[in-house]
Amino acid sequence: VGDRKTVDFNAVVKPLEEDPAKLTVHVTGPKQHAYERVVVELWQVSESPGVESLVERTDTFSRGRTGVSFSNLAEGSYRVAAGSAHTGEVSTSLRLTRGDEQSVDLTLPSGTSLRGTLQLPDKTKPIAVELSVEAEPPPANPLVKDPKLRLARDKRTLRFDATGKLEEPGLSDGTYRVSARILDATASLYFVELVRGEQHSRDPLSLTISNGEAADIGVRLIAAAQMIGTLHCEGGAGVPRRVEVRTVAADT
Repeated sequence: VGDRKTVDFNAVVKPLEEDPAKLTVHVTGPKQHAYERVVVELWQVSESPGVESLVERTDTFSRGRTGVSFSNLAEGSYRVAAGSAHTGEVSTSLRLTRGDEQSVDLTLPSGTSLRGTLQLPDKTKPIAVELSVEAEPPPANPLVKDPKLRLARDKRTLRFDATGKLEEPGLSDGTYRVSARILDATASLYFVELVRGEQHSRDPLSLTISNGEAADIGVRLIAAAQMIGTLHCEGGAGVPRRVEVRTVAADT
């Protein structure tokens, strides 16, 4: 019969609890993000303040109200948290006893939206512009700690649509570093200026979001000046095949 093979693998053995507890978590998300990936984490809370250990992390999708179950749980205190890239995060604490079966309902908040408007010079064809929004600094103690979710929430790359608009939901209160850049070959023909109220900046802008208020930011493209010159050689001589022209500031 066939050859025998030896396969090495690692297995994590979780001992069965005597009379274990069970927890069911129901997550409800905003309707506009019905198919959003949602991360649900269960943490066991230690008696020492601020100390907790991850019991299990799982993914689901917020198709209305969806459920996630955790079983074989020991008696103790727990924290369950849920969040997604385009919603806020939510967390609640509970205590389980032996043989306990509990159900928890979590509703994902909409979070704060960032709205952007792209302003182009008159008679300019559409230009691809990218907006970078990065938490500065990232939250020190977020409710949901999943590394992939943290990366998606704390560093976002956004694109303006064909109408020059964008809207990014699910931002948490905090300070963000906002920058913009042109993606196509016209980048050398324009300056990029960020506009926030009365503030205008060609450098990355610091944007603070607080109390869940929506934030508006404008990106303005300013056409760079162009210089057109004519080269003449004395005595009617022909123009060299290669000429170097330098432009320097007037005060240098």
